[in-house]
Amino acid sequence: MQARRKPVTLRIIAVFTMLTLMSLTFLYPLCFLIVTSLKDKPHYVADQFGPGITHWSLTNYVTMLSQFKIVEKFSNTLYVVVFSLVIITVFAVFASYAFAKLSFRGSRFLFLFLLFFTFIPGQVTMIPMYVVFSGMGLINNPWSVILSYCSGGIPGGILLMTAAFRAIPGEVIESARIDGVSTVSMVPRIIVPMGRVAIIINLIMGFIGYWNDLFLPLLYLQNEKSKTIIVALAALVSRYSNDPTYQMAGMVLAILPVMVLFLSLQRFIIKGLMVGAIK
Repeated sequence: MQARRKPVTLRIIAVFTMLTLMSLTFLYPLCFLIVTSLKDKPHYVADQFGPGITHWSLTNYVTMLSQFKIVEKFSNTLYVVVFSLVIITVFAVFASYAFAKLSFRGSRFLFLFLLFFTFIPGQVTMIPMYVVFSGMGLINNPWSVILSYCSGGIPGGILLMTAAFRAIPGEVIESARIDGVSTVSMVPRIIVPMGRVAIIINLIMGFIGYWNDLFLPLLYLQNEKSKTIIVALAALVSRYSNDPTYQMAGMVLAILPVMVLFLSLQRFIIKGLMVGAIK
């Protein structure tokens, strides 16, 4: 027996039309960015908004890779982002497990104390942290940026993961303890598999935020060899202010890893939203 199809109503048509228009609003700038990056300046000036398929070329990308040392900037950014996320994830996962499933004196006060740091704007701590890092000799060192990211990322990760870990049934924890699982082994064997959605969401949002950050790398990494991709992109926009095709090529290269990561892991974001909606 076939299921009865839901009748198409005016409300469904209106919602579909609105979502289609919103999708085009987000997709058009991306398409314009990619198409422009494949043009040279004369063809861009002649037809700025046309596709110009017959004049597409990878010359702009070759210039970016050869003259701007994009690979070096990619490695610098990847180094900062990966180490930041690893440190944040390890500390946040274990701390969130303690706050969510372990009972100890002062846990509520300590959790609220960590939560307080999420409301402190980064601009407030900018000058003190610069003075501290300067005294430690960490200016032009990637670890100045990594430690800055960790100072803000760990409290935020604890807030997100604690809420997710509290939803893990206590019976599962007790059964694991009866089977001889230690408190430390509980995290990789039970907590991480059952709370992987929250962990991956925190990793995705952290990767996007740290990869696209301009302020802290520009402040701490003043040496040309230590600059990240977004700082190099800002210099590129300033240098080629009269040639948007080079600018667009640099932007495409800068956002490519973020797009790949988001598209490959978007199912976890959708799953996390669905779990939150159900709760």
